[in-house]
Amino acid sequence: MKIANKVFYVTGGVSGLGRAVVDDLLRYGALVCIMDREEIKGQELEKSHKGRVVFHMCDIRSSKDIESAIQKSKSAWPQNLIGGLVHCAGVSMVGRTVNSKGEPWDYDTFRTVVDINLNGTFNVARLVAAHIVRSQPTTGITDDESENGVFILTSSTSYQDGQVGQTAYASSKGGVASLVLPLARDLAKFGIRVNAIAPSLFETAMTRAMPEKLRKNLLKVVEFPPRFGQAQDFSSLVVECIRNQYLNGTVIRIDAGSRMGKL
Repeated sequence: MKIANKVFYVTGGVSGLGRAVVDDLLRYGALVCIMDREEIKGQELEKSHKGRVVFHMCDIRSSKDIESAIQKSKSAWPQNLIGGLVHCAGVSMVGRTVNSKGEPWDYDTFRTVVDINLNGTFNVARLVAAHIVRSQPTTGITDDESENGVFILTSSTSYQDGQVGQTAYASSKGGVASLVLPLARDLAKFGIRVNAIAPSLFETAMTRAMPEKLRKNLLKVVEFPPRFGQAQDFSSLVVECIRNQYLNGTVIRIDAGSRMGKL
């Protein structure tokens, strides 16, 4: 798919991996609708890229919020086709199933992680897909030129290499990985592809705050290059997923060859 002048929805696009995706999409000429909860930074992005970015404060669990964001993008760019969805929004909360005092981990916290990471993923995907089907020609999908959208979800290598305290996070990201193929099959007849990217150890505020000894220990499982992943590593793969039409229904690990045992 060609990126220029297409509308892409990016959740979690104000910071981190999502921000790198926004920057790359803009570099290739896309129009970007950012859905995020960071209102001040989101509005600043909209102002600094006037006419190319619209921001809508959004909780991805809220269908009303997502629908409002879609309507805002339609008003901004009524003549432009939709390119797709890059879903980066998510949370990570850790806790052992039972602590040393015999106390179980808080069930509401577990449900919140799954609700945001898994249910929120399906929610935004179904609503953007419905908008594409309603607003763009989706019959007679027979060739490369008939492509109507690309969805890129964010899983995590934790769904395969889950660590102590990651029951909620790993299972929610495993759910995202399992969602990819049936979603791709559901949407194929409309000319929509679906993939997910599963990043491993990436440079984040959390990893930067780690003691140097812990950082070095984590890097021991990384083969090459021997460093934490950068947001640009993720965003460049997003661009490739958009451009390469034969990528569909798959989960791609981006991990520098790392396979994590129990830490």
